[in-house]
Amino acid sequence: LQIASRYITMEKPKPIIEEFVGRSLKQTDKLTFLINDLLDVTKIHSGKLQLNYNEFNITELLGELVTALQAEDHSLNIVVNSPENITVKADQYRIEQVLNNFLSNAIKYSPDTKDVSVQLLLQEEHTIYVSVKDNGIGIPKDKQSYVFDRFFRAEESNNYSGLGLGLYICKDIIERHGGTIGLDSEEGQGSTFWFTLPIK
Repeated sequence: LQIASRYITMEKPKPIIEEFVGRSLKQTDKLTFLINDLLDVTKIHSGKLQLNYNEFNITELLGELVTALQAEDHSLNIVVNSPENITVKADQYRIEQVLNNFLSNAIKYSPDTKDVSVQLLLQEEHTIYVSVKDNGIGIPKDKQSYVFDRFFRAEESNNYSGLGLGLYICKDIIERHGGTIGLDSEEGQGSTFWFTLPIK
C-alpha cells in the first residue's frame, strides 16, 4: 500500500509539467514572431523584402488558416463567406502572413466575444477583396490614421502583447503586390480590416 501511494504521488505533477511546457512553448512562439517582425522591418528599410510569386488558391489558404485556429481554440466562431475557388498569383507566404495577422488581431482584441467574420470577394475580374471583421474594442477615430504606422500602439491596446509592427509589415506587403489596405472601425463596436489584391 505504501509503494502504491508513492507511485500515485509521483504521477500527480505530470499535468503541472505539461502545463509549464505548454506555456513555455507559447512564449517561445511569441518571441519568434517578434524577432521575425523586427527582421521584416529591417528588410523593408533596406529594400530587401523579396516577393516570390506563385499561383495558389487563396480560398483554400484561408480555409486552412481558419481550421488551424479553431482546432487550437474550439470556442472560436469564425464565419467565412467566399467563392469556392479563387486563384491568385502572389507571394503565398507573405499573403498568409497578412491573413494570419488580421485573424490573430481580430481574436486578440475581442476579449468578450469569439465571433469573427471573414469575407473574400472577387471585384470585377482582376481584383479580390478580403476583410476580417470582429466585434471587439474598436479603434478611436483620432487614432485610425496611425494604425499602419511603425510601432503604433493605441492606448486601448496597452494590455496586449506586441511591438506594433504587424500591420506596418502587412501594409508594405500588400502595397508591394499593387494592392490597397485599410480599416473601418468604431470604438467599442469592433473593427474591419481589409485589403485588395490584383489576381495577377
